[in-house]
Amino acid sequence: MGLLIWSRLSGGRWIPDRLGGPSRAGQQAPRASTGCRRRKSPALTNTQILLRFFRVVTGMALKFHPNPGTILVCKYEPGFVEPEMVKTRPVIVITPRLRNRDGLCTVVPLSLTEPSPVQNYHCLVQLGVTLPHPWNGNEGWAKADMLATVGFHRLDLIRLGKDHEGKRKYLQRTIAADQLRLIQTCVLHALNLGHLTI
Repeated sequence: MGLLIWSRLSGGRWIPDRLGGPSRAGQQAPRASTGCRRRKSPALTNTQILLRFFRVVTGMALKFHPNPGTILVCKYEPGFVEPEMVKTRPVIVITPRLRNRDGLCTVVPLSLTEPSPVQNYHCLVQLGVTLPHPWNGNEGWAKADMLATVGFHRLDLIRLGKDHEGKRKYLQRTIAADQLRLIQTCVLHALNLGHLTI
């Protein structure tokens, strides 16, 4: 049995309901099917979900590939566990952007505490700028034995507070070329390639 709906366009008469359900005056009839299904968004992979969670929790995610010698901050946790490098530490980028390797760079962490004992894979680096709290120093010990290739989601520029307009300020600085060479030499020693040093 067909259904009837009240239509003002038909002069106030009852007409067959072709939308699939009864409707009275003042009631909204269901929408007609267009035969097109709404396209579903592709499902996120576990890695994409983890990266989004990481960015929300840490507020970190570098948007560009930094140059070698750039001073950044790296969030080693979550994911790294002792005796690996942990916590949030200033780092020095030692690799350029490599072909077919987006979103990654290799960094060497800095420590404000002198290693005991000092090894040939350690060196005191002059940063050329004073780091803000909690580091509060213009030099740091490069621990080349703890170098790591990390994703941009772990990296960010060091924050310097806000300017008079309320915009965030960031430290955008690279160390001097001779200081970067010191770190690179320490990396070779850490990889047991000291014979390649000059």
